[in-house]
Amino acid sequence: MARHDALRAHILDLLEPLEVVARSMFGGVGFFKDGAMFGLIADERFFLKTDDSNRAAYEEAGSDPFTYEGKGRRMVMPYHTVPEDLFEDADEMRSWARKSIAIALAAAAAKPKKPPARRTPVVTKERTTPSRAKSTRRR
Repeated sequence: MARHDALRAHILDLLEPLEVVARSMFGGVGFFKDGAMFGLIADERFFLKTDDSNRAAYEEAGSDPFTYEGKGRRMVMPYHTVPEDLFEDADEMRSWARKSIAIALAAAAAKPKKPPARRTPVVTKERTTPSRAKSTRRR
């Protein structure tokens, strides 16, 4: 069994009515709704997306923010561990997840859309060899 399979399966079971998708990424698992990432598993811990509207509830529950080392310093991301008691209460877990989904969808909608990449043709110098060179002589 892969590293996060049991936790991933349990979370998907709890969140089944929300029709979310889980994808493996960067050694962990990302949870998505309508293309927006609202949760993740890292180091065998489940995190949900937070912002000013729900962060206090996580902090009151003693949740830790998601952090990693990057560019020579500690990076703090807008995700917090899910309180342990939510794993035993599917309705409450879905309630917290719905708030994180709304935050993720709002953040995705606020991002400016990138224009499609312009494809510039690649010009290569054609190399001809004597055997492939077109003859200008008439036959």
